[in-house]
Amino acid sequence: MTFQILMQKGGNVSWVILGMSVASVTIILWKTGQFVYWWWIGLSSKNHPISKVLNTARCAIKENDEIWRDIVQTESSKQMAKVDSGLGAMSMIVQLCPLLGLLGTVTGMISAFHQLEVLGGRPDPAVLAGGIWEALLTTVMGLSVSIPTRIVLYGFDTLANKISAQIQHNLLEDTVCLRKMEGNTS
Repeated sequence: MTFQILMQKGGNVSWVILGMSVASVTIILWKTGQFVYWWWIGLSSKNHPISKVLNTARCAIKENDEIWRDIVQTESSKQMAKVDSGLGAMSMIVQLCPLLGLLGTVTGMISAFHQLEVLGGRPDPAVLAGGIWEALLTTVMGLSVSIPTRIVLYGFDTLANKISAQIQHNLLEDTVCLRKMEGNTS
């Protein structure tokens, strides 16, 4: 069976699910590239999100505590927004694809029952099979996109949480050292 026939049997909903799968793969490739790049350049690079927060904290260390906290919080939020970018879209895909599959199931069953009505209540298994095909196919398609996307999203969430924790840890450690050095030079 060809791709075109599968998409035709899946009905309009199958095209929406296909679009979601393309979006999912695109985001997965982009985020994978982003995390690999950050791993490759390491913390010593000024382009790493953790380094950007720490550099901002070091540059603002002479400010009073409240201003310093605001500056660091702003930079930290900005960097975490970069780390988390795309994850919300992945989460939406994970949630919508099974619902789209269910919608395809409902439209397929409506089609099957409509065909039954058109035939005047005399069931023809071949005619009913088309609606049942649509029902089952869209369910499988929705779950086939949602499940792998959820697995990858879990991995990305874990990496994002590690980066966030590392920012907090390094910031605390760095700040204590800088404040001690500042106290010794006064």
